[in-house]
Amino acid sequence: MKTLSPYLVAVEYSLAMGNFNEQIVKQYFELKGYYLQSDVKFPVPRNYSDIDLIGFSSGGKPVIVEVKGWHTTSVGKALGVGEIDAFLKNERMWKKAEAYLGKSRTEFEKVNVFSELGKDSREAVKKHDKANGVDVLEFPEILVYLFKNTETGPEPSSEVLQMVRVIKQFGKTIIGVLKKE
Repeated sequence: MKTLSPYLVAVEYSLAMGNFNEQIVKQYFELKGYYLQSDVKFPVPRNYSDIDLIGFSSGGKPVIVEVKGWHTTSVGKALGVGEIDAFLKNERMWKKAEAYLGKSRTEFEKVNVFSELGKDSREAVKKHDKANGVDVLEFPEILVYLFKNTETGPEPSSEVLQMVRVIKQFGKTIIGVLKKE
């Protein structure tokens, strides 16, 4: 039996969690009528990177979405603004996005998704983003939308919606048990 190094296990876990965050965000946009592809790769020196989500709105407008699912902390002003600036200035990513959809970057709806912006930085980051043509979403608003718009009835079309459905179905029971412990 082959053993994996702790480093490789950590990398695999990180990739799986990153993809799960992107799948949550993708499901949010799909429920709103978007058509998206995830993990569109492009080369960078000595490696590759990827566009988290890219596609079209229901009205045909191209959209590109960057997902930052850092759920252990809120995002401060310097990091939030820095991430937006890096997103807007990533020439390799924009060349790939323009070639992939056949549209100019000026036509794209640009969205940056953060786990949660810090209370003291939320307004500053959103103001900076709006001035640069970038919409900002946070995971709490995405999750609330998913919970409000996911039925507990028939089998859902994705693993994300299945997870939401199960939590909606059994959440009160789980919370009750946890409160007793």
